[in-house]
Amino acid sequence: MSLTTDATIWLKLGAISGALAVAMGAFGAHSLKNRTQDPYMIKTWDTAAQYHMAHSVALCLVTLSPRHPSIAGYFFSAGIL
Repeated sequence: MSLTTDATIWLKLGAISGALAVAMGAFGAHSLKNRTQDPYMIKTWDTAAQYHMAHSVALCLVTLSPRHPSIAGYFFSAGIL
């Protein structure tokens, strides 16, 4: 399957975003617990990292859309921010 230039951009952006989500999750699981004991802050960070990963996966899956991957890509990118 050959990807268009737009689809390739969204795939790369999704992969980079996914790597950042893993790094943020690792920070939250290891370093953040050493910096704060507030369970609300830790839970909020964990939820944010999960949402970030879900949007990153969706951004990668946008490349499979035969119609308008850019529109969906912009919306999922906005969801990450």
